[in-house]
Amino acid sequence: MAGARALPLPGYPGGTDRVANRARRQFQPASFGEILQLYAAAARLDRLGTNARRALDVAVDAVERNWPRPDAGLWELGNRGWSPSRLCAVAGLRAAARPVGPGGARRGRPRRHGASPTRSCVRPAVAV
Repeated sequence: MAGARALPLPGYPGGTDRVANRARRQFQPASFGEILQLYAAAARLDRLGTNARRALDVAVDAVERNWPRPDAGLWELGNRGWSPSRLCAVAGLRAAARPVGPGGARRGRPRRHGASPTRSCVRPAVAV
């Protein structure tokens, strides 16, 4: 990619870190799923402050608004609806939908969007 450069950081053995990849323009539902699970865990331990509760709601709204968008997944293979990414987002939404106490994020069942990670997504081929 034009303008990409390596970072002077240790990374995964054999891997490289790059600045200027396409991630900033991509919807990455797995990231939101991980964040939502983290916030939900903090809420269960009564460690979710007011700002974090608002951030949880923002993350839920971002997943909701962007659900129909294709994603490049963790592997950045091309914009499609990758099942692993979507399933991680669903796990985060489910965790966030559990009660977290007074004044917490949305309660009850997550809204249905007509999207199903198992019906509308692509699974990457795995070599065995």
